[in-house]
Amino acid sequence: MIDLDISTLTMLLLVVLIALVLGATVGWITFQIRVGRLPAATRLANVEEQLAIKQEALERKEQDLRELDQKIAERDRHAAEAAALREQIEELRAQLANLEPAREDIEATLNDAAEAAGKLAEANNALRDAEQKLADVNRDLDPERIERLTRDRENAESELERVKVELDRLHTDLAPLRAERDTALRIVAEAAQYQARAEALKIELEELDNKRHHLTEERDRLRGEVELEHEELSATRNAILSAEAERDLAQKERAQAEEAHQALTTTAYQLETRIASLKNELKGLADGLRPGAAGQEPVGPLTPEQRKALLADLVTRPDCLAAPARLGDARNPELEHDALYRVRTHLQDAGLQFSDRVLRAFHTALKINDTAQITVLAGVSGTGKSLLPRRYAEAMGIHFLQVPVEPRWDSPQDLLGFYNYVERKYRATELARLMASMDPWDAVEHVERNYSDHVAMVLLDEMNLARVEYYFSEFLSRLEVRPRYAGGWAAREACKDALIPVDIRGMENPPYLFPGQNILFVGTMNDDESTQSLSDKVLDRGNVLQFPAPNRFPETRQAGQAVDVDALRFASWRSWVRGPESLDGAAGERATDVIGRLASIMDGFGKPFGHRMNQSIRHYLANYPTEGMVDTDAALADQIEFRILPKLRGVEITNHARQFEELETLIGATLGDTALANRIRQLQEEQENRTGQFVWRGLERG
Repeated sequence: MIDLDISTLTMLLLVVLIALVLGATVGWITFQIRVGRLPAATRLANVEEQLAIKQEALERKEQDLRELDQKIAERDRHAAEAAALREQIEELRAQLANLEPAREDIEATLNDAAEAAGKLAEANNALRDAEQKLADVNRDLDPERIERLTRDRENAESELERVKVELDRLHTDLAPLRAERDTALRIVAEAAQYQARAEALKIELEELDNKRHHLTEERDRLRGEVELEHEELSATRNAILSAEAERDLAQKERAQAEEAHQALTTTAYQLETRIASLKNELKGLADGLRPGAAGQEPVGPLTPEQRKALLADLVTRPDCLAAPARLGDARNPELEHDALYRVRTHLQDAGLQFSDRVLRAFHTALKINDTAQITVLAGVSGTGKSLLPRRYAEAMGIHFLQVPVEPRWDSPQDLLGFYNYVERKYRATELARLMASMDPWDAVEHVERNYSDHVAMVLLDEMNLARVEYYFSEFLSRLEVRPRYAGGWAAREACKDALIPVDIRGMENPPYLFPGQNILFVGTMNDDESTQSLSDKVLDRGNVLQFPAPNRFPETRQAGQAVDVDALRFASWRSWVRGPESLDGAAGERATDVIGRLASIMDGFGKPFGHRMNQSIRHYLANYPTEGMVDTDAALADQIEFRILPKLRGVEITNHARQFEELETLIGATLGDTALANRIRQLQEEQENRTGQFVWRGLERG
């Protein structure tokens, strides 16, 4: 069966080689006919194509040679085994020859024992006859004769017992000798088979040597052709290098022009916005200067009534704080896994298909807003990015505020509001009202009610319709410098760098808004040509959960009834949060090792990270919810997916093949997340032939 398989394989290899040679010849003739008709760039493409075909044929032949070398090595191993078996056969034959006299002696002894047994039987018969006669003539015999006959009988019985013992011993010795003889005969038969196999392999080796010689000659010939093709390719490439240089220069100038155009467009838009604001202000001043105009007061400090009227819109309770209206019982705080179970059930009732791992990741990203200030849900439209935070907030008892981002946004005023010079009032947004109501020190006067013991979530919907850095950059900076919440709020003076002033021109002691840890910031972004990509500043300060395009479309259903749940107490929420310093022991050592290797890989990508990223990853691991031992490897894989892969956007795949391989090994072999490693490899293969640049498109977690 093995010989038949090798012969078949040999014939297939010969057929493939002949087909390759014929294909290369036809291609070469076709190329020679067309080469005179094509321009230099096209000839280069054809030459490169032919060169790639011949190199591929050469690689296949070298693979055949390697397979032949493996078969030769296998033949040598079988030959060595056959030689060793021949030596064993000779030794067993010698042992068998030495055992032959012993076998003859045993058979002779058995024959003697059989004769002795026959004689013993005859003696027993004679003894019985003699005893009978002795009984008959006992009176007639003298005592001496009786005594002699008795001794003869006892001697015969002793001899019989000795012969029986000897016979048993011979039977005992004969069994292993027979088994040893059978084993020797079986080994001799196997050795004969191996010897025949060795002879067949020897013949096969001679055939393989001949084929190897032929393939070596063919390889040398193809190498010569490849070298000639390389020379022609180099000559043609040198001819178009100047054209490529000019093209690259033109592309660079075009990119610079586009950047300048975009900058000018942004500047023009900002100027137009500023002009409109100044016109509005000018109109308000003109109206105020008209005789009898309302609101024409003398310049000076505002009275308490004027200040209250000016801030009336800011201190109004936002609608999002109306529900849930009832605050949870402080004496009976809810356990984290019970709250997560309620969220999971609510998502299922609403027909939303999110895996437990996605839910745990989203929950953990929200918990660590001390070190990762925003959680971003990215992906194509219609993947449930907006529904996940909304349903999560409903089931958790968290107040929810959705802020639709507009393309024209370019400053923090778009988030917080502005002073209307016509009405002489500050027009606050819902976010500004929310922050005023949730201020832990109740610093904004005349607020209807303080909600600092509640938790709220702010969703910046389609946050990348405008440049995030223009309207949210100051927010990120303020969020980052907040003092850590350690069982209680720090003094307001210690939080002064995190305070955001309300822009009311000319107002003495304007109020400041504080974005505390009781406000969770989430953003959604669509992946399409109309949106802006996130800068490194945003990526370094947040977790980006990328939702892939769905390949399954289960039936959807209407959302279930609203969850009757109390508002989550901020103290209960913070009781679930652990600091990054709590990550110690084996989990801490594992994190240190993986983060160190990850830092080295990212440095190779040209995307190094610092202490902020290290601290945030460790914070995520310390807060990953589990019902038993912390799944450190799964949490580390999540952080690579949310923090590292988005930073690789635009990396040249070909130039960083080694770094991608190291990253896949770290994720698949070390952390055991083969699904994530395979997804990275799949995206490389798809994008390498398109743009050549890596863009993370997410992974569907089952």
